[in-house]
Amino acid sequence: MPDQKRNDIWSIHCISVLSKYPKDVVAEEMIKAALEVMKKDGAKIIESYPPPTLPSGNTFSGTIPVFERQGFQVSEEVSHFYTRMVMTIEASL
Repeated sequence: MPDQKRNDIWSIHCISVLSKYPKDVVAEEMIKAALEVMKKDGAKIIESYPPPTLPSGNTFSGTIPVFERQGFQVSEEVSHFYTRMVMTIEASL
């Protein structure tokens, strides 16, 4: 993407919700808030790397379905630990 500026591409790279809270609800609200700021500040492409399965432990990271409900699409499987998901702002407006 030679015509893209460096600050056009933003990333949500960590969502962590303690297990005592409603995981999907809190994660989605965190993503919505991040998207609002990113769009306002001129992001054109937003990417994320959620795990295809839930990590063990007392926290929850946003999963592929959580990001899909916000308009992200699977781009590629980066490894067996992460999947790249992308949202193009122009297409989602």
